[in-house]
Amino acid sequence: MRIPFGNLYFDNDKSLSPEDKIIRFSERFKEKHRVIPTTCEVNPETFKLLVSDRVNNLEIFPSKLVQPNHFFIGTSEAFDTSKPNKNRTVEDLGVEHD
Repeated sequence: MRIPFGNLYFDNDKSLSPEDKIIRFSERFKEKHRVIPTTCEVNPETFKLLVSDRVNNLEIFPSKLVQPNHFFIGTSEAFDTSKPNKNRTVEDLGVEHD
């Protein structure tokens, strides 16, 4: 899977599950970009620890390009600023924000 628009996050805290980290990072992505992430790429070893290949409505994929303890979260479609209606935004879901 190739994510055309995303952020790479790092967390080596062993007290949190990979699912908890993905949820936290997807919320951070949503706040920063005002776009709802759809995809997450993780290291194959992290992928083996997951209970499901979907977390918080994100599709999770293993990728050898992602280092351990890293999470590449983004959208499966290119983020097109010239067509704001094309992108799934937090406003589309009626999510309140600051």
